[in-house]
Amino acid sequence: MATKLAKHQSRAMQKALRKGRLALFHKMGRGKTLTALAALMKAWWDQRIECAAVFAPAYLKAVWRDEVEKHFKDALTDGLIRVVMVDGTRWPEYPEDAAGQLVIFIASIESLAYAKTLNAAKKTLNGRKFAMVIDEATAIKTPSAKRTRHAWQLGQLARLRLALTGTPITNGIENLYAIFRFLGPDIIGTKTYTAFKSRYCVMGGFQQKQVIGYRNKDELMMRIMPYADVQETNPDDFPQRLFQRIEVELTPQQKAALKDLRKGFLNLDPDNPEVITTALTFLLRAQQIIGGAFEEINPSPKHEALLELLEGIQEPVIIWFRFREELRRAESALRHLQPLTFHGDMSEKAKAESSRAFVDGKSSIMLTTYAGARGQTWIHAPYAIFFSRSFSYEDNEQAAARNWGRIGQEGQKRAVVYYDLIANHALDRLVHQNLKGKRELAVEVINYLKGGAT
Repeated sequence: MATKLAKHQSRAMQKALRKGRLALFHKMGRGKTLTALAALMKAWWDQRIECAAVFAPAYLKAVWRDEVEKHFKDALTDGLIRVVMVDGTRWPEYPEDAAGQLVIFIASIESLAYAKTLNAAKKTLNGRKFAMVIDEATAIKTPSAKRTRHAWQLGQLARLRLALTGTPITNGIENLYAIFRFLGPDIIGTKTYTAFKSRYCVMGGFQQKQVIGYRNKDELMMRIMPYADVQETNPDDFPQRLFQRIEVELTPQQKAALKDLRKGFLNLDPDNPEVITTALTFLLRAQQIIGGAFEEINPSPKHEALLELLEGIQEPVIIWFRFREELRRAESALRHLQPLTFHGDMSEKAKAESSRAFVDGKSSIMLTTYAGARGQTWIHAPYAIFFSRSFSYEDNEQAAARNWGRIGQEGQKRAVVYYDLIANHALDRLVHQNLKGKRELAVEVINYLKGGAT
């Protein structure tokens, strides 16, 4: 493994292997994915499993693939690990030439809502010693949901079961039932959700169907804690700045729009003095299509991914937008969360008031264009999301410094997690790979136009 585990990761991995089932209640950005992968690799090395089925939100599937490539590069090169990305409900047959390999199937948790996913997964994994991982395990918090019940059924066949989430209790301790039912029916000690509520919840409201309080909490904690590992704070031996890419698939409409856009720029003359400006104009328009800056792009995959990502963030977060229209659409979608905004169309007084309200805790979400990249001090926010990147290296560095601090200033006391929403398309990848100079970026765009990469 290319990456040394931090102490809390090593502790959790060993506990998972010792118990055979574990809930990793590690706060976002504390390396849950790597911990789980390390546990899978060790279990495979000890011949406890042959393969693993990872179910994650669709927008996180690529993150799991990237984490394998990042931390287990040598094992991939040596053919010890094989990653299989499952397309929707269509599980492939088990690879015939996978002997001696840890095969990791990565599927979307959303697909578990369908019985055909359950049946297809069972067929592929039939007779195999496999592990099962549920990432963002609050996705199965509703006991009556088909997704949850299918996860329970498949989980009971697994030799090792892991549930990962940084926010295990989003509404109340009743959310714990389904997660620990997946890990093992014996852990909670009640056979049904009704029995669980009767034992641990005080019911009231209309027809006594609303949870209004709790009882026997100490008993419940005694039952579940042997099968849980909690990491709230950032350990001393863990990185203080964490970066994670969230890959988003474009819609057919967006792909078609990008194809049409490209046609209008195919005849760029490399010797024309204006070629750099023209290439960047092309990329600017492409960014607007990718980010859903046009109303015609509906739905906008990046906006949908943003909403899902925010469900797991319970602390202040700054969200950076290149275009005002991207911000406006996000503001509309997040209206129920009452976000604050900061952009160039606002008066200086309005911007100052918005910034102060964010610092004072009036809202935990700040939506800002790169107009907020200078002069603001938002170090109380441990999270930042780059919805879209500026072409300017300085803009991006200044934006990242808003909740980190600068030399000579009081800086961030906690770890900061930076997320990048990146479309699975060559043009969006170009922006993220070439943030140090417009000329270099323009040259890459010209090469793209010539080659037609996707």
